[in-house]
Parts: sequence; structure tokens; C-alpha cells
Amino acid sequence: MEKVRKLKSTQHKRITITVFGAGSPTKEGYEEAYRLGKRIAEAGHTLKNGGYGGTMEAAAKGCKENGGKVIGICIEGHFSSAKKPNDFLTETILKKNVAERIKELLNTDMLIVLTGQIGTLEELFVAWVDMFIKGKGKIFLVGEKNKRLLDFLVKEGFIDSKHLKFIEPVEKIDDLKF
Repeated sequence: MEKVRKLKSTQHKRITITVFGAGSPTKEGYEEAYRLGKRIAEAGHTLKNGGYGGTMEAAAKGCKENGGKVIGICIEGHFSSAKKPNDFLTETILKKNVAERIKELLNTDMLIVLTGQIGTLEELFVAWVDMFIKGKGKIFLVGEKNKRLLDFLVKEGFIDSKHLKFIEPVEKIDDLKF
């Protein structure tokens, strides 16, 4: 009988990475999101985000301009001149409402949260509760502002140690491993 040898693949697993962030970022926030999108493309991964402007557009632009795939999760009928899917999406998935949109965004291999505003907080907390209920997953919180938010939530008793196992703060996007 001939022995069959299994060879390890030299290619890494391609994953989908969801990125949450500000719809109206600072110049630095926009540039950071662009660099993150670029890194995702260079690693051969797929970017998934909310599909509109701000950091969503910046990350999508960085990814697409560097040969990556970008999936935007948008809401049916939620289009106006100020709120239309950005031009850097390679695929658009339309959902009926915000809850369905966030649910689709959470269908991912990795979740990264950049500095944002109220919409980003909604996405973060929905994802966090989802991971807590399922007992698995990890959210990577990027930046000093997000670290201060986490510190505040702990200090003021909004969360405790059982919730922290789902969060990994990182100082900058270059600290992310994917």
C-alpha cells in the first residue's frame, strides 16, 4: 500500500475582515483607515464595512487601490447625495434595516474598530454583546481614544472581567496581526 503524504499549504488562509469607524473622521482617521484597507489588500484578505463615507470609504479606497476585494453592507433606500455607497466597493449587499446590516457585518472572521462616533459605538456594543452571548470572538479596538473608552467602561462598572475577554486593545493598526 502506498503512503499518502499531506503537504502543508504555503498559502495563508484568506479571511474577511470587518472594519467599523467614523462616518466623519479627522484627516488622521481617514488616513489611518486608508492604510488599514491597504494592509488588508496586501495580505490578500477581503474588507467588509458599512459601505458609505468616512473611514468606510477610506478603508475601501485603500483596499481596492491595492487590488483587494471590498464588500459594502448598505441599507435599502438609504441613499441620498450625502449617503450613497462609496465608489470603491467591489460588491454591495443591501439589507432592509440597521439591525440586519450589523448582523451581516458581524458575519466575519475578524473585527476591527477604529475611532468613531455614535454609529460606531452601536456597532461595537452589538458585536460585543453578540460575542458574549456566543462565548467566542474577539474585537480589536484601535487607538488611544478607544483605550480610554474601554478604561472608562471598566472604571465606572459598565463592564467587568468576563466581558473583557472579547476585547483586545491595540495602539495602532500596525499592531494588528492578520
